[in-house]
Amino acid sequence: MTKKRQRRAKPKQTKSTIQHEFHPKSGIVVLRDVFEPTAPAFVKFKCVHPNTYDCAKHGVHGTDLTADSCTTLKSEVIEHVVAKLTSVIRLHTKQIKAIKNRALRPPQDFSPDCVIETRKETWHTDGSTNGWVLILYGDCKRQLHIYPTPHDAGMLTEEQKNDALELNISSGDAVFFNGGQLPHKAVKVSGTARVVQIRSTRKMK
Repeated sequence: MTKKRQRRAKPKQTKSTIQHEFHPKSGIVVLRDVFEPTAPAFVKFKCVHPNTYDCAKHGVHGTDLTADSCTTLKSEVIEHVVAKLTSVIRLHTKQIKAIKNRALRPPQDFSPDCVIETRKETWHTDGSTNGWVLILYGDCKRQLHIYPTPHDAGMLTEEQKNDALELNISSGDAVFFNGGQLPHKAVKVSGTARVVQIRSTRKMK
């Protein structure tokens, strides 16, 4: 009798259960389908100081200066997404340490204290203290164009704009990157575009 050949058990591979993309040169993290972009996740608020960033004291800020109310996400939704983001960043620790430009290394201690409703569709960089932003998308499909190296947004050539990363974003996705260093712009594809940008005014490692 011939003995049956025993198959070797394959070693278990540790993979993140969070659908994501990590861009190792620019430090950009994309989280896919990371929250439920339904109406209960969003709340309206009256912007007390619409012309300044004083609303950071209240944890919120609106960019639409003519509106009586702005849209943001419930705090528990934001905390959920930040926790998922932290897990993904820790998963890529070695790759992050290999990024030459320290300003593009995603921080593990991102702690947001300022929320902005945003719809900016021109090339720009963000003026936050440390530059890192987390953008969450609801009710829309968009393209987010990001130039993957630090540059003055106003000095980008047409050739450089064509070399930008084009990220296809759907409702429930989130993108984390250094918006203070990397020029970027949004391109609306469809939907009403509930786009919430989360920043931190604190110094991070």
